[in-house]
Amino acid sequence: MKSLDLLAHDLKKPDRFSLATREKWLTLACIKMTMDAMTLPELRITVLPDSADHRGSSYQTGKAWIDFLGSADDAHIATILPGAIRGNHFHVRRREVIAVLHLDAWRVAWDRGAGTAVTVREFAGEGAVLLEVDPLASHAIGNTGQAPLWIIGLSNEAFDAEAPDSLPRQVLPVPLT
Repeated sequence: MKSLDLLAHDLKKPDRFSLATREKWLTLACIKMTMDAMTLPELRITVLPDSADHRGSSYQTGKAWIDFLGSADDAHIATILPGAIRGNHFHVRRREVIAVLHLDAWRVAWDRGAGTAVTVREFAGEGAVLLEVDPLASHAIGNTGQAPLWIIGLSNEAFDAEAPDSLPRQVLPVPLT
């Protein structure tokens, strides 16, 4: 089968293919270009370096998350107790950045849209991690350690209880195993 580039070249020769054939191939070429431009939703992880001193830990986040988020129109701060999970949902429109401050083991799980495989990443010990979550990527954070996790979540759109943007889709089993 010829590549679309060669087919596009051949389609410029009107006597080579019928008008109906040229229209079909042009439609397929447009679909391929559209699919090439589309990307699946993702969750990006940045482990933050600790520049601790005698006062305690200090984590610099950089600015990539600001570029990703665009604007911070909503924020929430929460804990996740040992054995508990937050998430198992995706956002239809909102992008989300989640800072996780941890003193023990935990995991994050996510998919790349409905029907895609679930990815799980495990963490241990003390540290801080920044998660950038695209719309439509279901995500969950589970505390597998013995100390509470602290999370700070920022979204580019304000929460609206009348028109919620979060829909459930499980990526971590409940109860946490």
